[in-house]
Amino acid sequence: MTRLALLYTLGKGIDCCDFDRAIEWEKKAHEAGSTMALFNLGVTYRMKGDLLEARACFEKALSAGDNSAALELAKLYVVSPKESETARNYLNLVLADHSLCEAEREEARGLLSRI
Repeated sequence: MTRLALLYTLGKGIDCCDFDRAIEWEKKAHEAGSTMALFNLGVTYRMKGDLLEARACFEKALSAGDNSAALELAKLYVVSPKESETARNYLNLVLADHSLCEAEREEARGLLSRI
């Protein structure tokens, strides 16, 4: 289900991107027990321009133990100087999790140096 959703998100094998269909399939995947679907939902909502839903999905993914979502949350907050402390807290979560890939940790270090 998550792979089918990704095809809709990227527009692969179909005429164009269909974020609504992607969201539909990610929700089904989440209902079937996929925690990765929450993260993917956040990405799709962000791509669609719905930042409130994206944030909600990333927060749920983070609560479910997906610390990659902390990086995505930081990206949502880093755009506002008023939210720099919130962004910093999320970035520190990423840096503290040594199980995340080095590319995510490097991106977190880069964002942290800009705040």
